[in-house]
Amino acid sequence: MKIRIKQKSKELFVAEFEIIENENVIGNVFVKGALNSVIPNLSINFKDKNIIMEHHFRGLSGQPRFYKIMCDNSEYGSIYEKKYKTGFLSYKYVPTLESNGKEYQMDSIGVGKYELDGLVKTDNGYDLTIYNEIYNYNIECDDDLEEALRTIILTMYRYSTIYFKSGEKTTKSVRKVHFKAKGY
Repeated sequence: MKIRIKQKSKELFVAEFEIIENENVIGNVFVKGALNSVIPNLSINFKDKNIIMEHHFRGLSGQPRFYKIMCDNSEYGSIYEKKYKTGFLSYKYVPTLESNGKEYQMDSIGVGKYELDGLVKTDNGYDLTIYNEIYNYNIECDDDLEEALRTIILTMYRYSTIYFKSGEKTTKSVRKVHFKAKGY
């Protein structure tokens, strides 16, 4: 299944996305921030499923960026940044979704299967141009509804914890990002 999550708008405290499959809108995402919170709450409507992701300052065992997830008014699971030791005094944090007693982790975002609008390969790496702080994600997953739902949740978690800035409105901007990807 190929799904496109296309951002429609970004205001001071809200952002809206459409979930598109084969040029048909099959769902939407509503991101709502607040003046006193850096990380927003999310509402995802996808193929007759209604997902609410509510941010909590810390999870039960102190995980950073913790969200409690409800699906159709029933508990679905939680998502947070899991800490792994990578060396002496160094750590990495991996987005981790826990649902139905299983754990799902997001791979590192990079070049390859992940297609970003405006991505251009150069001799020294990759350049990405982002216009008006509008983000679009092209994702691929199995045709299984649950896997698609988990993939959308992980993608929007990444957006809400890294790219969404509550209280910031961009009316017109161009941002260029340059990065190198190992193995390319």
